[in-house]
Amino acid sequence: MVKFLKPNKAVIVLQGRFAGRKAVIVRSFDEGTRDRPYGHCLVAGIGKYPKKVIRKDSAKKTAKKSRVKAFIKLVNYNHIMPTRYTLDVDLKDVITPDALQSRDKKVTAAKETKARFEERFKTGKNRWFFSKLRTEDQMRGEANYDEEGEVDGHVGALLGFPFWVLQETLFPKRFIFNGFWLREVVCGRSLAGNQWS
Repeated sequence: MVKFLKPNKAVIVLQGRFAGRKAVIVRSFDEGTRDRPYGHCLVAGIGKYPKKVIRKDSAKKTAKKSRVKAFIKLVNYNHIMPTRYTLDVDLKDVITPDALQSRDKKVTAAKETKARFEERFKTGKNRWFFSKLRTEDQMRGEANYDEEGEVDGHVGALLGFPFWVLQETLFPKRFIFNGFWLREVVCGRSLAGNQWS
């Protein structure tokens, strides 16, 4: 089988506290380890996205809005969705599996990751990585178009096909995504997860 979950591949976390967040693979363990005998990877992602900056914002407010909160996590392959993008940020020297063993090392690694993500955001590289994923309802009001004229920033754009191509058969019946059942969003109804009928 072809190994495509390689370092620097951008992914979307599907389960847990950071579900719906974008992340990048730092290291992959296809064969698993003794502690985790299944395929998994070490990811670094964005826990809190930067806010939109407008022209009238002061320098202090701009700096505050440009903050990024990062997370580091070991994730099962079943709980991530790979995208077609890669992120050329080198985090291997900062984030190691040993860094997750003690709290002090993890905090230090997360701070260094945060600094590198913020630096990349401020230089304007990989802008797509620093924007929240949006649902179809959110896209109706506003749309960002990329160079090819396709709507950018939603699930389909990251996966390589338009959002409306997503079918109910593509995902399990109760697939949770960003606080909504994706099945309901695809069907045009935006029911919250706890209102499933």
